[in-house]
Amino acid sequence: MKTDQLVVDDNLTPYLIRNLVSDYFSPLALTVYIKELMDEKYVVIDNNTLRLIKTPTDFVLENELFYKKDKDLFDSLKSDEKSLLVSAAKYGKKFNAKVLSHVWSIDLIHLIEILEVLKDAGLINDDISTDNIFDFNNIHFYKWLKINYKKSNTNIEKRKQKQKEIEIDKRIIDYVFREDDLSVFSKNEVYSFIERLVNLGDRVSNCNNKLMKLRVFVANEVFKTPEEQNGEGKNIFKRYF
Repeated sequence: MKTDQLVVDDNLTPYLIRNLVSDYFSPLALTVYIKELMDEKYVVIDNNTLRLIKTPTDFVLENELFYKKDKDLFDSLKSDEKSLLVSAAKYGKKFNAKVLSHVWSIDLIHLIEILEVLKDAGLINDDISTDNIFDFNNIHFYKWLKINYKKSNTNIEKRKQKQKEIEIDKRIIDYVFREDDLSVFSKNEVYSFIERLVNLGDRVSNCNNKLMKLRVFVANEVFKTPEEQNGEGKNIFKRYF
């Protein structure tokens, strides 16, 4: 893969393809992406070669260029549709419609109808392999919704935003413990529930008991083989126990 003046090494090429082969690709997008990789010390120029020197794990551009189309679509939505998408992003790139219906006290069928409209607009996908699971099409847009949308400027606004996020997390946890079987959730979902409970603390009744239940589930699900105990299991144990 070449530019007019530089050669891109084979290790860097897959990251360029993964991030730029989309509706958002343009020569400007390519330039911006490479510049940000260089600014973050992932890439250097070595003898006229753009060389990858460290792996950009889950590297996501903050430049609006990469989610402008989705942001413009989002700006055209109704207020309740925006709130729904923001709470979905707070849940995760992949999110559960049943949980969101509980969070917003909306009938599940009606909520799915709204999500189908958002899917037709190109903002989200329906995971056809699992009922009621959707995910965001564009990781750049998802990150913007999760982190930057309506970033508060004043202390009052920050407190209001924080309180709203706390209430959403409390309702998520409330839904989780209405389920008899935690296996209906993915491992990544359960990890996120543990993080939410740790952050909520005494705001949730019987927090320690609920944490224990989630951790026991994780231990039973993850530490099944020697490979998991020595690999993924060790990292998970450090993070969630």
